[in-house]
Amino acid sequence: MILVTGCNQRYLGRIMPYLDTLRMYADFPVHLITVGFEADANHIRSLPLSREQNAGAPPETESIQHGSFLQVVKCKPEEVIIYTDGDFGMQRRMDDSEREYLDIKDNQVVIGYNFGPQSTLINDAHLLGAYRGVESLPLEWGEIVNTAQDWNAGFMAMNRRTWARLYRAYMLDWERVCGTFQHQARQQWLISYEIAALGLDVKICPWSIHAHGHGGLKPGMEHRSDGLYADGKLALFRHYL
Repeated sequence: MILVTGCNQRYLGRIMPYLDTLRMYADFPVHLITVGFEADANHIRSLPLSREQNAGAPPETESIQHGSFLQVVKCKPEEVIIYTDGDFGMQRRMDDSEREYLDIKDNQVVIGYNFGPQSTLINDAHLLGAYRGVESLPLEWGEIVNTAQDWNAGFMAMNRRTWARLYRAYMLDWERVCGTFQHQARQQWLISYEIAALGLDVKICPWSIHAHGHGGLKPGMEHRSDGLYADGKLALFRHYL
């Protein structure tokens, strides 16, 4: 198991607090992907990725969450790669039950809800500024948009072989999604779409692993003096909170 996160140069200062928590708690390899620049990550392995290699990222964020990091991260096809955004904090070490949950096989993905189980791609599209209106989406992308879940791609875990499948499918549809939505979150929308279109086996990430604040605190989350809890357990990662 390895963890990958990334940033461009203008975001480097903002990701540093997260890297500090990873140095404290991560007992597995961590790679910082630096998009368009090189940096010393202070005891975290830094791997530069050119902007050309990062094709498929919204220029507004240059996020690597679609899998562009595969070009510079070397590991076995069956090894699990956890991706996280940079606005995170790791609050404790991973426990044995979480390691077991993240021990995933081909065509499996661990990813969590964005707004909740009721939210689909068509719902999420209302927030993304569809150029031709959301009513055109079933014609452009198929009826799957009415039923497929919109996921929060800030935390994803797959083995390298499955990441590669997702990345290839995503890149084939990237120009098309840029013609559909103007918002930078078109990246996350397309990742969610490809998870459904590829028929990946989704293991829903519990809030106790990835507690995020997009859409507000979720049921079972609470702030305590020592950190953010979910379902009575100190969350492994906190995100946007």
